[in-house]
Amino acid sequence: MIEHIRSTTDIKSLISGHFIDNPASGRVMEKCGFVATGETAEDESMYRGAGRPIRVLRLHL
Repeated sequence: MIEHIRSTTDIKSLISGHFIDNPASGRVMEKCGFVATGETAEDESMYRGAGRPIRVLRLHL
């Protein structure tokens, strides 16, 4: 998907995140080239996500 976005769009970066209490998801994103921004976010509307901080990562394309 990342390669498809690189080759078919002008998007400069992607932002993703994972719940801090699920570091395995973060490791998968890092293996794909995402880098932690040092920011955290919360999305109270997410199912079972209320009150759970999200670690934000970015991939520069």
